[in-house]
Amino acid sequence: MRLPAPLARVLSGRYRRTPELRILALGVVLAVASLSSVGFFTDRVQRAMSEQATELLGADLVIVSSDAPRTTVRQSARAAGLQVAETVSFGSVALYQDKTLLTQVKAVSDDLVAHFEHDKTLFPDGSDKGDVETWAKAEIWSDKDAFMKRFDDAIADAKALGEVTDLAALGPTLGKLGKEACGGCHDKYRRPKN
Repeated sequence: MRLPAPLARVLSGRYRRTPELRILALGVVLAVASLSSVGFFTDRVQRAMSEQATELLGADLVIVSSDAPRTTVRQSARAAGLQVAETVSFGSVALYQDKTLLTQVKAVSDDLVAHFEHDKTLFPDGSDKGDVETWAKAEIWSDKDAFMKRFDDAIADAKALGEVTDLAALGPTLGKLGKEACGGCHDKYRRPKN
């Protein structure tokens, strides 16, 4: 049986005004908004983590791929005298003191020690002179011994990180390298990039 058009409009208007349908419609709108905001948030976190990881490595060129780079790419880079470090990253959830935390896990190849050893050579005496825009503070050259000791500490921390086999020791060792070695040096010897 087919209802006349005016009667169908009247009945649909009544059903639209029922509280149950309003609550259902509100629930659908909230669900879509929640999923969208979580998607945007995780995308921003992932981009920020990638930028920070690149900054930590001090990389000039980053090749991003879901597959491992071909051996020829690595060999060509090394033949050109470039340092190559490989990273693997993935999102995960970490449990810490009865809390769950959204994390981005990043593993770096053994070349992290070589990276610090190379970077230690980038600040020879007199390299603070000239008309070159840099983020380096003058304290690098005025307090050179303390600055070089920071590199030695970072190299030791990177070696210690490579030797970690216990999951409980990973957090403190990684924190020491990131916050004390890298972060401490950048805070004291690097001007803000803005």
